[in-house]
Amino acid sequence: MTLALMQDLFVASLGILIYIYLGYPLALAMLARLCGRAHQQGSAQPSVTIVVAAHQEAAVIRDKVENLEKLDYPHDKLRMLVVSDGSTDGTDELVTEFGSERVTLMRQEPRAGKASALHLAIAKVDSEIVVFTDANVLFDAQAIKALVRHFADPTVGAVTGVVQLVDSKTGYAESEGAYYRYERFLQQAESDLHSVVGVDGALYAAKLGAISLPPRHAILDDFVLSMNIGRTGARIIYDPQARAREDAAPGVGDEFRRKVRVATGAFQSFFNGWGVPGLRTPKLTWCYWSHKVLRWFGPLFLILCFVSNAALAGTTDQWASLFVLQCMFYGLALLGLQSPGTRGARVVAIPMYFTMMNAAFALGLYRYLRSGTSGSWQPTARSRIDKDKAS
Repeated sequence: MTLALMQDLFVASLGILIYIYLGYPLALAMLARLCGRAHQQGSAQPSVTIVVAAHQEAAVIRDKVENLEKLDYPHDKLRMLVVSDGSTDGTDELVTEFGSERVTLMRQEPRAGKASALHLAIAKVDSEIVVFTDANVLFDAQAIKALVRHFADPTVGAVTGVVQLVDSKTGYAESEGAYYRYERFLQQAESDLHSVVGVDGALYAAKLGAISLPPRHAILDDFVLSMNIGRTGARIIYDPQARAREDAAPGVGDEFRRKVRVATGAFQSFFNGWGVPGLRTPKLTWCYWSHKVLRWFGPLFLILCFVSNAALAGTTDQWASLFVLQCMFYGLALLGLQSPGTRGARVVAIPMYFTMMNAAFALGLYRYLRSGTSGSWQPTARSRIDKDKAS
């Protein structure tokens, strides 16, 4: 390849990366301010069913069920449905021992995956609103009220909240927190403009009548379900006042494996066209491609940027300096991975998390193209979080 082609590859790939992480957020914030749409909020308290798909969640399921009693919502309008997906660790017994008429246990046997469990659950739900969550997530007392108030607006089909990570004392949650603050900024701006792209699967609500379930073997059930709602023209709203808490992954390896699975599910949904918006929803479609698809393929642009810069490094001092900066960035990422004590420093935490995230997407793409996907899942290792902090 010629040096001119290497320069073009570098400029193009760097330009796309700048758009993904800087250009899109700036354009989004400006458009949200200029063209944002307000929506109605109300005080009605519709009937709600909290749906929890659980596989081997004995360590946390009791806390989850007990958390139901602490929610500030009319007891006669709030129920919980737990679908045990082939659990063999005592999850079922812990749910039934709780002895509440507001908690129902269903069993999926043999194990078939989370999306399949949601199909089983939704067939039994008769409430106006469905709240989806995970077994290790504890809601703040006002979380349900915060979610359902947005459904006073008939254009709203789903609402997502904020799940705060509880530090696992590995130094990892802090680095992940910086990324999530960036994501919350994007979610708020997208919500102000029209609609969030996707939801936080650990805390979101949807109108029962608006739900179009993902295929039973889908990995990212929450993303596909919410995008199925958004592609109809209904809005997906982000509410930072709807809060919950979740234990952070115990270590980088656990989080990396989780992100690889998420990435695999992202490519599964994209290549199968599940939840992909079209011309009917131009704002959502722009956000979908800018916020999600381009970022999913970000590793390819990073590789092109690095390889083309390496080829040019020997031509001028400027190209050499740029290549040294890239090497330093990835060196800091490796330092964070190898030395847990350094992860609290942002100069290390941000490169580490950014690199890990893109490595996960690269591996996720490889796994999807190589072997396809399965809808079953293995929960990330859990720790019992402080229940009092989530009430």
